[in-house]
Amino acid sequence: MGSDLRTLGLIGGINWQGTREYYRLINEGVNRELGGHHSAKLIMHSVDFGEIIRYIQKNNWDAIAQQLVDAARGLERAGAEGLMICNGMMHKVADIVASAINIPLVHGVDCVGEAMQHHDHRRIGLLSNEITMMGEFYYSHLEQKFGLEIIIPDKSQRLEIDRIISDVLCHGNYPNQERETFLSIINSLRSRGAESVVIACTEIARLVQQPMTPVPLYESAPIHCAAAVNFLLNRTAKRAAA
Repeated sequence: MGSDLRTLGLIGGINWQGTREYYRLINEGVNRELGGHHSAKLIMHSVDFGEIIRYIQKNNWDAIAQQLVDAARGLERAGAEGLMICNGMMHKVADIVASAINIPLVHGVDCVGEAMQHHDHRRIGLLSNEITMMGEFYYSHLEQKFGLEIIIPDKSQRLEIDRIISDVLCHGNYPNQERETFLSIINSLRSRGAESVVIACTEIARLVQQPMTPVPLYESAPIHCAAAVNFLLNRTAKRAAA
């Protein structure tokens, strides 16, 4: 079977472990569809996560947006026919990036909303870092565009989640104690009415998987990457299954 793949630009490095997962999932998806030795046509711009963290600490999202716009324009000049940002939190500036380029953006939050509608889930727990969980670019986008009700952890839980992501998971460590913390938070979201939980953070997704809890879990990265595969294959998007 021949291929007529398009080329997709990836903005990654936020952080590199998560970007590695995106790269793997997209290539596996293309190979699953086309077979043989086929892989994805990808161009990547990997930013320095340390610089991004410093900007976040200063709440300088204009500087972050400019970095991602520069990366996006570079990918477009290099031949990318579409773009994706390999990080949920960076979708805070996704609209700015999309408006600065002439190629389509495969929008990660839209992909999650479509998947939840497909599974007919309306009350959704959200697990990620606090910027993502509290950001209107994520929960309000899902509520207003897709008619979902988003339930997030309480303030003390959000602070603990941020500590674990920053101090433990981002360094490639996945201890059982932190896993139990996340499972407890998932149970609390269910007790507050969540029908399922979206894990919008690749680091958390490597720590907690579906067999560990009866609550249906949906990882944003595989959902986003399934849409990327559809883009690469130049076909109408199929609804992503968890």
